[in-house]
Amino acid sequence: MTAPAEYTDLTRHGHSDNVGKGERALWCAVLTLAIDEALNGSSTAGEANRHAETTRAQHFFTLANPDLPMICHLIGLDPVAVRQNVARRIKAGPTVDELLAGPKRRQRQPRTKQR
Repeated sequence: MTAPAEYTDLTRHGHSDNVGKGERALWCAVLTLAIDEALNGSSTAGEANRHAETTRAQHFFTLANPDLPMICHLIGLDPVAVRQNVARRIKAGPTVDELLAGPKRRQRQPRTKQR
């Protein structure tokens, strides 16, 4: 996942406030899709590519890359917290093979109140 140079420049110079609502919504959608594919398996790839795309989505959160921090910065999220949360959920969940073997996608876990 690579972003256009103008977004990378915004993050380098700390000008994420210049990103409009539409652009933030777009990056939120990109991040949401990446999280969903990492936790539930790719639903956008063809059958032959589902394993590779699911693995790639998981690596997006578990391996260092410049794109996740940039996206998080553009939408106002802490990239370390996002990475840690999603990586923890990947580790606790089924393997990629288990995700893709089931006839239906795993249901999202309900949020619990934190006090």
